Amino acid sequence: MTEDIKNELNKKDEQSELTQALLTRAKNLVKLSRGEMAKFYPDWDLQDQVYRGERALDEEDLDQERREKPTKMIVPNTFAQIESGVSFLFLMFNQNRTFFELTPTGDEDAGYKHKDIELILERDLRRNRWNSVLYQNLTDIFRFGPGILDCEWHRKTARLKVQQPSQMINIGGVEMETRPGSEWQEFVKYEGNRVRAVSPYRFFPDTRLPLTEFERGEFCAYEEEYSMSDLRSMAADGDVAGIENIRSLSNTWSEERGYATRSVADFTQTRGTSGAIYSGNSEKEGPVIVTKVKMWIVPAKFEYGSKKKKLGPEEHRVLYHVWYANDNTVIRCEPAQEWHNSFGMTVSQFTPDMHHTLNLGLANLVYRLQDVMSFLINSHIKEVRRNVGGRLVVNVDAVEARSLDGEGDVYLKKGFGRRNANEAVVPLPGSNVTNGHMGDSQLLNGIMQMISGINDNMSGQYNGGRRSAQESRVVTAGAAGRMKLHGHLIWDSGYSPLAQMMTSNSRQSLSLEQFMRVVGKGAMDPARFAAFQGTPEEIINGDDYFNFDSTMASEKGFMAQSLQDLLSTILTVNPQAALQIAQKLDPTKMIDEIQYLRGGGNTSRFMYAPGTEPQMAAPQMAAPQMVNNPA
Repeated sequence: MTEDIKNELNKKDEQSELTQALLTRAKNLVKLSRGEMAKFYPDWDLQDQVYRGERALDEEDLDQERREKPTKMIVPNTFAQIESGVSFLFLMFNQNRTFFELTPTGDEDAGYKHKDIELILERDLRRNRWNSVLYQNLTDIFRFGPGILDCEWHRKTARLKVQQPSQMINIGGVEMETRPGSEWQEFVKYEGNRVRAVSPYRFFPDTRLPLTEFERGEFCAYEEEYSMSDLRSMAADGDVAGIENIRSLSNTWSEERGYATRSVADFTQTRGTSGAIYSGNSEKEGPVIVTKVKMWIVPAKFEYGSKKKKLGPEEHRVLYHVWYANDNTVIRCEPAQEWHNSFGMTVSQFTPDMHHTLNLGLANLVYRLQDVMSFLINSHIKEVRRNVGGRLVVNVDAVEARSLDGEGDVYLKKGFGRRNANEAVVPLPGSNVTNGHMGDSQLLNGIMQMISGINDNMSGQYNGGRRSAQESRVVTAGAAGRMKLHGHLIWDSGYSPLAQMMTSNSRQSLSLEQFMRVVGKGAMDPARFAAFQGTPEEIINGDDYFNFDSTMASEKGFMAQSLQDLLSTILTVNPQAALQIAQKLDPTKMIDEIQYLRGGGNTSRFMYAPGTEPQMAAPQMAAPQMVNNPA
């Protein structure tokens, strides 16, 4: 932010007309989206309950708990389906040497640039605990429908107290040694991309367009919680300003926003906080809700204040970052500086259909089947419990009523005498009408697997019967086809754009020092760093893309065997033919690829160190001899 904007935001009690106008516009846009997105919250809450196996106990359940009997449950089929699908895609995305593999296009990409980019992105993913982010994103896609990722450039510093050594100083011609001391120093802890999963409850796109085209929208926003200590640290770094003007949330803010009762965004109910913030030196409860809005504005058309001032002279649209805290205070306002010139977010959906504003996930697709399965199994358990306990026809004049409660003996009254006990208690014949429910549940489970495409083969459970290796490979590939389709859609809509934004941010802002830490000594070549950086035009117009390899482990094994057979053929033919083939194909690279496909890693670690190679005699190629036939 510029110093002028910081000064405007730091004004006490009242912010400028400009910031008030931007706050009003940003809140109106978010309100527009919030009203539409809130319609999905009740369904998301229900699917989250089913996924977690949660259900509210009714009176019958409470009575069974008191009796230490099993209560009704949600059969965790949805959980199994989602976890199987997430596991399949998780392993498929992580099967390569690096998560993002850049495929360069054009002669200008020759050299180390694409490898350097892969190293930088891999470093960023490790720093962001990418596996946790990936799991959360995939689970949101299967459970709710949309999975959102946010990417922004982040420079984090750490201030440490460093011990200083003693020094020799000259005072009046006398050499004296100073005492060792310590002083605060600032170090760069991390400089790179910060990638986070955003909860769908906190995401507010321009709902006038379908979510598949959210990038064409006028704005995009999401909410995040910060403590005041976080905001003070960000203010010291110059990222935000005016945090002392933040006021507490209103008591009705949740109802005004239209949050569902159980939504994770409504932290005032789930966490029991009051929405208060820090005030001066007194510490109160509650974090600060920061709404981050990125919206397109044509500065020459944006007027504010009583004098109708203009935001700027630009006649073209400019992407602005406007952050406001607790719905009442702007803490950041500036044009976007990123060269990728986008919202910096990606959205993936389980079924990206442009005919719907937002498409629901796998949990919603199988919910009705899940509900019926839970009913069938719960009713069967209830009937079994009733029959196990038994039902009796009781003569109340002959039996002590107290003894009928519980599982002990039944006592007759003293006046009953020695008559037949059948005159007092007679078991009522019972029949279990729910015996077929378990078979019906198994049938519904098969229908569920057919609909979702996540069947026993995908879960690692083969059906009965003998199969050949070829049949097994075909069945496994067919079972994985449906999930591969969703994997390609998620990659194209979420992870490939994410890699492009991360690459743009790194090439724009990464310092030489950090570049050298990642790449190594090879970065000492100035031309290499210059090629990595490039120009805005090169970055914007670049046609390089990130490849997604959906080859399964079983398919890679088949490919490795095919390469091995080819290599064996090359090495076992006559020497002249082998020499001619070796001039076209490199056996060392073929061996490396075979080991990689089989999970053996890079075979370069087995190579001799420079200067230690054994001396081997060059093969002598015998010249063909002319044989004279005797006359």
